[in-house]
Amino acid sequence: MVVFDLHFWSEIFYISILTFTFRVAYSYTKNIFDADDIVQEVFLKLYRARKVFENEEHIKNWLIRVAINHSLDLIKRKQREMLIDTEYINNLPEPSDADEKNRVIKECVLSLKDSYKTIIILHYYDNYSIKEISDILKISENSVKVRLNRARNKLKVIINERNDKNGKRWIWRYFKNWFS
Repeated sequence: MVVFDLHFWSEIFYISILTFTFRVAYSYTKNIFDADDIVQEVFLKLYRARKVFENEEHIKNWLIRVAINHSLDLIKRKQREMLIDTEYINNLPEPSDADEKNRVIKECVLSLKDSYKTIIILHYYDNYSIKEISDILKISENSVKVRLNRARNKLKVIINERNDKNGKRWIWRYFKNWFS
């Protein structure tokens, strides 16, 4: 039986399993930084677990399994978040011909947090239904409805603040059909 102990391991064995764990994580994530984070999480888990292993091969197999699980979790989390970057938003087709209105609307949408921004863009710009958004983001339809409602409410606040600063009411009139 081998108990996890950093002092017990030879430096060569430690470096070899560290490298091997990194390769496993990288093969799933295809990102050096994500793989590095996963390796840190795996070794933290190993350190906290204080598991007893039969031999060095058992340790290696355990690390591989944990690295794969963490990699898959990260991939699922990234797919769920589906962050939409500024460049994508700026290249969206304009919902109307008025350039100033569209610029202001984009600014308002861009100021939302990512989860709300994603829902607004998928629903109003890309014309996805709530059911389709639910399938894309892998969340329930009720969660989509709640986020969409919260995003609308946040946009109302942003628009009202903007109206107060600029004294322009046309922004709200343009958005009114989104809130009905």
